[in-house]
Amino acid sequence: MLKMTRRVLCAAVALGGLNAIAQPARAFKVVHHQQITTGVLTELGFDAASVSVVNASNAKTDTGKESLVDEAHFDNESLAQGSRRLRDLRDGIVAALANRDRKTALDDLGRALHTAQDFFSHSNFVESNGDDAAVDLLTLQDPAQDLPCDQKTHKGGLTTGYYPIDHCPPLKCTHQDLNKDTPNRKGFDRAVAMAARESRHYVEAVLESIRLQTWPNEGQGQAMVQFLKSAQ
Repeated sequence: MLKMTRRVLCAAVALGGLNAIAQPARAFKVVHHQQITTGVLTELGFDAASVSVVNASNAKTDTGKESLVDEAHFDNESLAQGSRRLRDLRDGIVAALANRDRKTALDDLGRALHTAQDFFSHSNFVESNGDDAAVDLLTLQDPAQDLPCDQKTHKGGLTTGYYPIDHCPPLKCTHQDLNKDTPNRKGFDRAVAMAARESRHYVEAVLESIRLQTWPNEGQGQAMVQFLKSAQ
C-alpha cells in the first residue's frame, strides 16, 4: 500500500474512512500553491525555468518526507519552529549561492514558500484579522498551552490546527476545523490573497539578504540575485 501523508489520512478519518480520500482534491491544493508561487516569482523577475524548479520543491513539501514535519506546514501550533525553518532556509539560500549551487537555493526557496503559504491556510490568522493585517512570519512564538481555540468562529489568539484528530488537545482546533486548503473552505480566497502577499515579502527579504551578504567583489550581491532568478 502506498504510504499516505498525515494530511490525507486526517482528512480521511474526518470524512469517515480511507474510502473517502479524494486524490483530485489533494492535487488542487498543490495547484493553488503553484499559482501563488508562479505569480509572485514572475512579478519579481524569475524566469520560467527557475519558477518550475521552485514549484516542484514547493509541491514536494506536501508529497515527500517533509509532509510529516509539523513546522514545514505550521501544524500542531509549531509557530516558533515554523519561523525558525523560514529563517534557516533564507540563510541556506544565501549559503548555497555562495557555493554557486543554484539548484539547492531554488529548492530551498520552494520549501520556504510552501511553509509561508500554509501558515494562512492552517492557522486562524485569516479569521482573526482584517485583510491588511501584517504578520512577521520570521518571529512567531508558540501559543500558551492553555490558549483555547473558539470552535465556532475560530477567532482569538493565534493558533494552528492539530492532527491526527485524536491527538488534538482539549480546547484546541483540529486541522479539519481550521484548514482553508481548497476553494470550498470558508476563508479560502482571503487565505490565498494573504499567502501571495507574504510570499512576495519573504522573497523580497531573501533577495535583500543576498544583496547584503559580504561578497568578494563589489556589485556581486546584485549579480547573485540575478543568478538566482535566471541561469542566463
